[in-house]
Amino acid sequence: SVLARGRNYNLLWTSNFIDIGGEFDSYKQTQVIFSNLSDVLHKHGMTIRNNMLRTWIFCRDVDNHYKGMVKARREYFENIGLTNKTRYIASTGINGSSVDQTTLITLDALSVGNIREEQIVRMMALENLSDTIAYGVTFERGFRIRYGDRSHIYISGTASIDAEGNTIYISDIRKQAERTLDNIDAL
Repeated sequence: SVLARGRNYNLLWTSNFIDIGGEFDSYKQTQVIFSNLSDVLHKHGMTIRNNMLRTWIFCRDVDNHYKGMVKARREYFENIGLTNKTRYIASTGINGSSVDQTTLITLDALSVGNIREEQIVRMMALENLSDTIAYGVTFERGFRIRYGDRSHIYISGTASIDAEGNTIYISDIRKQAERTLDNIDAL
């Protein structure tokens, strides 16, 4: 973890969170990772609910282990009060692996200390891409974080998706990239 202290805000970057020696189960590893991350944030006066803004979740063999991660994240978020009525966290879940072959889930996260809920603005572009809850995942497409003199934008989960949540242009990488950029522009 790296903590950068500012005059008004502290940025905490946590990287390469894994469940060392855990079970070979993406659901259980995700539970342990979020619990351990919560402990680290607590040491810095932060919580996942109030301060974590962005995650990058690397899932080994994503076709087989993503579902377990999604279920554990959804349950964890519900328990701490992150719902579709409040907000989720901007997140990217992609294929990735650790040197340790028993590690199925690795997580990096960015959290901001001293931020207030009203500074966090959900970014949606429902004419272009669906809300993620439509297909059962719990992350935000993006956030705008309002500071006094500027805003920071965090974009996530903006693949080649249409307004109904369907992946489009499956066999055309150029059109997929164009659609992704269109979705980012819409957000």
